[in-house]
Amino acid sequence: MRKLLLIGIALLLPFVPLALLLLNNTSPARDAAGRAEQLQPVSAAELKQLPNGQVILIEGRISASTPALFRSFVAYVRENHQTDNDLMSDIWLGAEKKTPPLVIDLADGQQVHIINQNYALYNLPGVWLQPGNSGQNPARYRGLEVGDQATVIGVLINHGVHPEIVAGIVAGGTRADYIASENRPWAILVPLLLTSSLGLALLVGLAVALQRRDRRHSSLPI
Repeated sequence: MRKLLLIGIALLLPFVPLALLLLNNTSPARDAAGRAEQLQPVSAAELKQLPNGQVILIEGRISASTPALFRSFVAYVRENHQTDNDLMSDIWLGAEKKTPPLVIDLADGQQVHIINQNYALYNLPGVWLQPGNSGQNPARYRGLEVGDQATVIGVLINHGVHPEIVAGIVAGGTRADYIASENRPWAILVPLLLTSSLGLALLVGLAVALQRRDRRHSSLPI
């Protein structure tokens, strides 16, 4: 019975990365990247012509008028490190997220205000690891800083002197950077395949060891 169970696990293990890859391709993050592919960056002149309620994408930089919340981060996520049961996995779990209103400077000088505080953060360029915290649960911060390139997808609610947007997504980098960051399935699949191969090798080794033990027991005189 044990041999059959091991064989069944061994046969299913190589399909785990494929299943996870399919889940990644149907995730909300992947859907959001698909939305970004359908939108083009809007300029300041175009903003003035658009009606309120329009879904738009803008590219710009975090303005110096945006206050920092923690160190130099104007928006960030704090994560705590967890070691998985296999003592190999590198897992960071979200512990806190700060997404305050932002001011974005467009390339042509126009400032756009992000007025809500519940947008999703993606592709964050800044990383700070808390020093002197290298024990079992170290903390790190990933976020956006003043001057960082940023892409925003949201709903235009005021196209006046300072256009205002209710953002759904704020991502570090350009539109192309954001799309590329959400379209890297092979970067996810390769380590998963390596992990599955290692697990398969361990299962085969265990099955061989059990078979040798059974043979030794069966060869003993009664």
